[in-house]
Amino acid sequence: MKRAGKRIARPRPRLGRQRLSREIGIGAFSSRALFPFDEPRQVEFYELRLAPQSSELADPHPPGTTENLVVTSGALEMTVGAERHLLSKGDSILFEADVPHLYKNAGSTECVMYLVMTYTEKSS
Repeated sequence: MKRAGKRIARPRPRLGRQRLSREIGIGAFSSRALFPFDEPRQVEFYELRLAPQSSELADPHPPGTTENLVVTSGALEMTVGAERHLLSKGDSILFEADVPHLYKNAGSTECVMYLVMTYTEKSS
C-alpha cells in the first residue's frame, strides 16, 4: 500500500506473546510490549501491571524521552524526580523520563496502566 510516495506498512495483529515479568520486592511488576521488536523505533506501547503494595523504580531514560501513561484500573502513586502525583482510574500523566521515576501501588487491588514511550532517537 502506498500513500503520498511513502510506503505504509501492512497492519499486523499483535497476539500478546511477548511478555517481560519479574518479581519486585514484596509485590510484582509486569510489562508487556504491545508492538513488534522487528526494527528500531521511536515510539513504544506497553501494558503495565503493578500488584497491590508494590513498586517499580525506573532508571532515567536517554535525554528527551517522554512517557505518557494512563491508569485503566486501580490507583497509582507516580514519583518523577522529586514530584509526586496521585492517579486514579482514567487519569493520565505525560512526563520527561530522563530522571529516576517510581511507580507505586499503595492500594489493595492491582493497578493496570498503558504506557506510550517516545524517544528522540530510534531505540534498538
